[in-house]
Amino acid sequence: MSFIKPQVVGASYLLPTLIDHSAQVNASQPFRIDRNSDGRWVTTTHATFAALVSGAAWALGDLDVPHRRDSAEPPVLAMLTGSDLASVVGILGAIKRGCAVLMLSPRCPPETIIALLSSSNAQCLFFSPKHRALAERVRQVSSCKTLQLPSIEGITAASNRFGHFPYEQSHDNEVHKTCIILHSSGSTGTPKLCPHSHKDILNHGLVIAHPNDAATTSDKRGLAIFNSLPLFHAMGWLAGPLGSLLAGLKPAVPAADFVPTPESIAEHIRSAGCKAAILVPSLVDDLASDIKTRDVLSGLTVWWGGAPMSDATYSRMLEAGATSLVTYGLTETTSLGHSHDIPPPGQEALDGRWIVLRSDMDYEFEAFPLEDAGPQLYELVVKSTPACSVISETAPGKTHTGDLVEKHPTWPNAIRVHGRKSDMVILANGENVATTPLEMALSSHPWVLRAVVVGEGYSHASVLIEPRKAYRDKSLDEFRQAVWPIVKKANAKAPAYAQIFAANVMLTERTKPLPVSEKGTVQRKRAVELYKKEIAALYSESRNDEDNLTAPTNLSRGALKTFVHVTVARVLDLESLELGGVQRQAAVLKSRGIDETLAHSAKLIFVDGTADDLSVDALPERPDLIIHSAWPVRFDLPLKSFESSIAGVRNLLQLSVALQARFVFISSIAAGMQTQAASDTSRHCQTRVIAEDKQVELEWALGGYGASKQVGERLISSAVKANACFEGFSIRCGQLMGDEKSGQWNESEWWPSIVRSAGKLGCLPEDSGLGIVDWITHNDAARSIVGLSIGYERRPLAATPQSSTNVVNLVHPKVLASASRIFADVMYPQPQIVPLVEWLDMLNQLQSSAKDDKEYTKLTAEVPALALLDFYKQRASACQAIRYEVGEANNHLANAKVLDAPLARVFTKAWGLRIRGDA
Repeated sequence: MSFIKPQVVGASYLLPTLIDHSAQVNASQPFRIDRNSDGRWVTTTHATFAALVSGAAWALGDLDVPHRRDSAEPPVLAMLTGSDLASVVGILGAIKRGCAVLMLSPRCPPETIIALLSSSNAQCLFFSPKHRALAERVRQVSSCKTLQLPSIEGITAASNRFGHFPYEQSHDNEVHKTCIILHSSGSTGTPKLCPHSHKDILNHGLVIAHPNDAATTSDKRGLAIFNSLPLFHAMGWLAGPLGSLLAGLKPAVPAADFVPTPESIAEHIRSAGCKAAILVPSLVDDLASDIKTRDVLSGLTVWWGGAPMSDATYSRMLEAGATSLVTYGLTETTSLGHSHDIPPPGQEALDGRWIVLRSDMDYEFEAFPLEDAGPQLYELVVKSTPACSVISETAPGKTHTGDLVEKHPTWPNAIRVHGRKSDMVILANGENVATTPLEMALSSHPWVLRAVVVGEGYSHASVLIEPRKAYRDKSLDEFRQAVWPIVKKANAKAPAYAQIFAANVMLTERTKPLPVSEKGTVQRKRAVELYKKEIAALYSESRNDEDNLTAPTNLSRGALKTFVHVTVARVLDLESLELGGVQRQAAVLKSRGIDETLAHSAKLIFVDGTADDLSVDALPERPDLIIHSAWPVRFDLPLKSFESSIAGVRNLLQLSVALQARFVFISSIAAGMQTQAASDTSRHCQTRVIAEDKQVELEWALGGYGASKQVGERLISSAVKANACFEGFSIRCGQLMGDEKSGQWNESEWWPSIVRSAGKLGCLPEDSGLGIVDWITHNDAARSIVGLSIGYERRPLAATPQSSTNVVNLVHPKVLASASRIFADVMYPQPQIVPLVEWLDMLNQLQSSAKDDKEYTKLTAEVPALALLDFYKQRASACQAIRYEVGEANNHLANAKVLDAPLARVFTKAWGLRIRGDA
């Protein structure tokens, strides 16, 4: 008799009741096989497994674990365990007692574990003997009680003595209650808690057992699969307890002291007679690369996932005779799909790297622009359905996975994962560098164990390589020469700004291996922090090495001659700071409501403005004007993070002085927006007026962004005063509204967020405490900047040494009393105007009402102002209002559009809100 699959879809199972059901209908079927310390494999049947779960529930009661019989929220127990039999039944025994279990990764340092214990309100930390030392370290610095899990002998004795442990919860009360809490790996930062209900966790397993997929996937009943993955990883559940309960898998699990090496994995697969194995790609590569273990792959179905697999590893795996089955999912969503090995009639079989997404969820594909020659990529967005919900929402009813996928041209909902958006390194000029292609290519080199691309905030990318043990004695020059063919090949497919130079290949130190997650992926943020000094030193050296700089390749004489505008004599556009960025620029223009064909104009040339060797000799005709406006808008970064941007100002200043071209720097009112707190009574509360001849203090700058702009202003002023024939000045731009025609205005900015929140709150705040309303449209700002910069009728005073600051303020000369009242009058239904303090209290109450991250994310989607609550509080607590006095820009702003009802209607409609008259 073979395994009988339970009909879970539409049924009323909970995790404990499914275990008891399987013990009845599949009593003699193998649930799993375990390797004992003497090397023998011992089978546990479904009936025995259910009895052990009951025994664990009884044994945990002896340790004062509560038995919840009511409909209250489950108490949380944390567990540091493996995947051995005692650990698994201990986890499920706790769930049978009505508790929720937080699965902790032993890779997390004690500080992270303590933070997870606190945020989950865990009552106790249980540990298996293998993790005693880590649990003790946690106990020493935490008030959380720590206890060792009962042994398998104690669990068996409790089962024999007390028999079946009754589960007294009803389906309706429990199905949506948390039973298991997983956390993300922390590959991109601090791990995130992801609570799973009974329905959620069963949906994880259904991805390999859903009746909708029966026609295109092989029957997995009785399949012996090697599985050493821990249960803090969703894949461990999929090929472990859930696979046994739902699909009839027979996991072969090594002993608790198992150490995964190519040799030990191969020996376990052979001795257990496994026909499949679930492995992370790094272990697959180890097996396929070792002559002593390669043969074990012959005839084996390799389940893999959790990280990308390089083309080289995939090819070696297939050459060894293995079959590929890739699984895909996120802790924040659920298991989303896997390879289907039986094609429908008339359809070709899929390559083993293609994933068919599960049919009981919905999906969106958001195009992601990249300039390489590869396929069109999309960010996968997963949408909940009544049958299957995402675990952690990023917007109501859906989760942005952050994964970049390729869509199959003919097979519906078949995708191939190419990496994550977080795998992008953001350069100082805002360009995104895709890291996965180079990292995977380098990892296939026999000398390379791991590689990680770095360069966040710098002008170009570099790569940090950890050598394999046998090649650690190779010199840096030898390594660079060895891997250069791979780097060169990757460079050929990458856009110019993403090129890696030979001098930007660096090696790790023996005592500082790259930190990795349990999936085997490099934890980029931790790696960058670990090698922070070495990375900074590398970039410091590269700035002084002319051999590592590449001149722009498209500054031909013919190209420059086409650069002349019909109304402007000569303008050299250095804004984009990139080479060959036409496609990206077109996409950006389109997203902002601007004619995208401008990016293809022969009069527009892209030049790398960060290069230290910007040369007069490279230009056959001298430009008269350089406008510098490219700057990363990041208020959360310190001043040091803008070092390369400030260096770009210096480079362009040097070029301007050499050309005797007028230089205009686009600054920001953030250079002087930091206000005195209301609690500071050492000075009277007043409006601070900043005239154009007033030198702002560095402490007035708003964050690193404002300070960097102020440094740029001072560089310009110093250059003007040091060179009598040089003209240059800064334009301090104030709050810009969107486009007056299209209404394009970033809806995530602070004011649009207030207006968009009115639908849920029913009100707008009295905005007098949020700053002066002297806003101008993008259109008027652009016209004013051009007029001030060209200045044919009159040379701006700010451009001369006679100006004390060489700054022009660009804000609206007319200050409005309230923006809230203007917007309220055009909105439907019309929101009330409430005092700012009352409005902030409403946000505080909403924030406090969120029980968990999932609920908070849902609230911020409905009330986007919640995400900026700290910003609003800071503005509201300011004792001083800042008013910039308009001087030289007055003539250009004489006809500037004032925020009024028609303009408010344009913006409100663009944000998708209802307006009066159209309702």
